[in-house]
Amino acid sequence: MKPFILVILCIALLAGCTVPATTPVESTVTQGDFTLTIESAQTQYSLKKIFSTQPLNIQATFTYTGDEELTIWYAALIGLMHLKRGDQEIGEAMAMSLTTHTLKPGESIPITQDFTSELYQEDITVGEYLAVVYADFYLDEELTEKVYMEAEVPISITK
Repeated sequence: MKPFILVILCIALLAGCTVPATTPVESTVTQGDFTLTIESAQTQYSLKKIFSTQPLNIQATFTYTGDEELTIWYAALIGLMHLKRGDQEIGEAMAMSLTTHTLKPGESIPITQDFTSELYQEDITVGEYLAVVYADFYLDEELTEKVYMEAEVPISITK
């Protein structure tokens, strides 16, 4: 009888070692004077709630850590966010004319994506995803010094 109780106790302890669905998850990449961070408030979301009471809470931030102002060139936005599942990417793609922005030391730029739109209701299904953010820009007007950064966090969507 004692070995049986010991086995049950071990199983209960191991079950408690899993990561709770409400645990935040974060990933940060750094390249030179730039930092890109993505975070999800939790690792698991309910498909039934995503489009009503509990949307995906995923945010990203692009930060310039240099000491002097710096002008960068980019198309549309400095960064974009999407969900990736296998070869499928869910999110908006933008191709617009080139623009510039002068970054100030310590400046942070939020990167967001609203996945609650009706556009995504057929695409987002139960499964494992990567929430991916990327920053894509140039350090010179001639567009020869490209910077590309990408960060991702895993999330799960359940019924």
